[in-house]
Amino acid sequence: QNWELKNATLPEGADVTSIIRFDEKLYLLANNKVYNSADGLMWAEDAVLTPSGATVSNLITSFSDNDGSNHKKINGIASIVEKNGQKYFSFAEKTENEWNITTGEEIVPAEFPVNNLSADVYATESGTLNAIVVGNTADGLDNDTATVVWASEDGKAWIPMEIPSNNNCPKLVDPSIIHYNVWKGVDRMFMLPGILPPVKLEGGVTQYPYSEYSFKGKEVNYTMVVDRNHYIWMVGGKGIDKIWRGRVNKLGFLIQ
Repeated sequence: QNWELKNATLPEGADVTSIIRFDEKLYLLANNKVYNSADGLMWAEDAVLTPSGATVSNLITSFSDNDGSNHKKINGIASIVEKNGQKYFSFAEKTENEWNITTGEEIVPAEFPVNNLSADVYATESGTLNAIVVGNTADGLDNDTATVVWASEDGKAWIPMEIPSNNNCPKLVDPSIIHYNVWKGVDRMFMLPGILPPVKLEGGVTQYPYSEYSFKGKEVNYTMVVDRNHYIWMVGGKGIDKIWRGRVNKLGFLIQ
């Protein structure tokens, strides 16, 4: 409800879309270097997270040992590093006293998202953590007609969650992903901010009302997160400059 403007000292070339949180700190990339911050205002280079002889090209997400459902006790940051002109998945594991970095030997698939990544980590019914990520893929890929979710249980190996049918998510630019309830297609009762339901007119004509608050058709930056009370927060960037909050009704009641 109340927001206060703070002036941040970001490193030159900072990619704000790369920011992730781990162990009470924020991490971001700037010119293929990793920086961390305790408050988001002052940033310092974090050379520890860069493997020897490599550069970090993407910060994907983090796994936290503080999650009570994390039975495998995976604790660290998943990333992509570039070495000798090739990209590999890498995982920086945080122990009590140090970081241990494991870099895979398999080259990152060309279909894996390369920029503006959106990721989330959630606990499965078996008590393990599962990470999911989407983003923009490289231009010019063959048969790149869908937005594919990639998943991992350890941050080291990632697999595409593709569906061999026409039910794939359409190709999106700057897609965002959150773990929330059960997803299915809807055209009523659950609408994005400002997107009004279609109206049937006489003669079978369908009219789509317009709202100045609508996300639909606007090419602007935005972000969305879910809080502990199951609210989805959507924060619009320049061109929208608004904040919305909403949730599925049934998640607003205690189950006795």
